[in-house]
Amino acid sequence: MFLVFGTSDQALLLLRSNRCTPHGPTQNGGASCAFCGHQQPDSQHLESHNYMFCAEQPAQERTFYRKDHLSQHLRLAHNECKFHAPTMESWISFDHEIQSRCGFCDARLMSWTERVEHLAAHFKQAKTMDDWVGEHEFEPYVEQFVQNSIPPWLIVMEKNTLDPFSASNASHVTQAPNQSGLTSTTICIQYLEEKLGSFVKTQVSQGHVPTDKEIQSHARVLVYEYDDPWNQTEADLPRWLDQFKKKVGLITVSATHGLNAYIGDDGRLERYKSSRISDGLG
Repeated sequence: MFLVFGTSDQALLLLRSNRCTPHGPTQNGGASCAFCGHQQPDSQHLESHNYMFCAEQPAQERTFYRKDHLSQHLRLAHNECKFHAPTMESWISFDHEIQSRCGFCDARLMSWTERVEHLAAHFKQAKTMDDWVGEHEFEPYVEQFVQNSIPPWLIVMEKNTLDPFSASNASHVTQAPNQSGLTSTTICIQYLEEKLGSFVKTQVSQGHVPTDKEIQSHARVLVYEYDDPWNQTEADLPRWLDQFKKKVGLITVSATHGLNAYIGDDGRLERYKSSRISDGLG
């Protein structure tokens, strides 16, 4: 799991993991069972917990990032074994080797400590988050556990709102908008990305690559339930829209007309041409 604290990145990520029996099936020099605390366990007792079957699996398959997932593993793989705190608390470790990138200079950073020191040097040079470009680019196994966050390049905009984003504020947890509509990135950013992504996928599957205006229009409908250009969403921010299009496989082919091409399959050129024709630009 992640422990999240407010920082210049809007979140300090500390990956807590639980690896099943990292020190072997016993503790205290073999005096007790690591699974249940049974004293002086013999090989038959240890095998009753299916230790060897688990130990032979790759380390990643024995590593869990949530305590409830570890508990489920213990129950299913180790014969209804329950979480035994005196032993299993020692299975917890914190991963500081989190790889990422710097949005100021595009450097690749190999650990969280390196990231903190590297970014601190930029801030000492008077850099601000308004100078940031792109994403954090955490590794996929880390990215899937990130919660309650916003893209780093939106931090400056959020700071100037009436209700700035806070990773520790429960009211800022991502949720779907209600009937009154939500304009704050803090609440609907992930919802908007998900629904717009589905919209793009559907349009492309029907042979049409949506334009910037179509994406922005659909975003307003998602957030406000009707399309009124006076209402603005994150899709009206050029940097947000550019990052979103990269995520869903779109590239800009005409900045003037807001035309895009889909680069996710072999039919991208045909789809682009049909999009131009439908817009009267072919």
